[in-house]
Amino acid sequence: SILLGVVVVSGTALIVLIIIYRRKQRELAWKRAMIAWGQSRSENRDNSNVASVRYLSANHLETFAAQLFRQMGYRVQLTGQSGDHGVDVRLVNPMGAVEVVQCKQWGRPVGEAEVRNLAGAMLHEQATRGYIIAPGGFSNSARAWGKGKGIILADEKEINRMIAIAYGNKRKK
Repeated sequence: SILLGVVVVSGTALIVLIIIYRRKQRELAWKRAMIAWGQSRSENRDNSNVASVRYLSANHLETFAAQLFRQMGYRVQLTGQSGDHGVDVRLVNPMGAVEVVQCKQWGRPVGEAEVRNLAGAMLHEQATRGYIIAPGGFSNSARAWGKGKGIILADEKEINRMIAIAYGNKRKK
């Protein structure tokens, strides 16, 4: 009975240590991604050898976005198609803050109205940051409206940069 107690306590302690380790690993991945993202914004990267996300279906773009943010250390929930209230992927960063992602696989640039809609979804979700993943790009008015509101507009170039950050690709400048 004493041996059984030792085994149970040891097993429980091991599970707790694994949970703590995984949480710390997510936190480190997220911090590395955020640091790399901040440092590489001004760099001009050659992304010509990256397969284009433009050719993904809308559903695959959402799944891709979920995988990308998971790789960057987020807890990720793919919300599905119907009733998503403007949120395709719900994120929780290692600090516990909610962030949201909207994916737009359009053949034309995303406009200001969609950026405003994301701002509303951020308010509803109490999110600290929002992302619009749109390989087709953004209109000038969308870019202007999104500035300073915690909204990241990720066109194809920015998506490729995020991939490099998330997966640690070393590319020539």
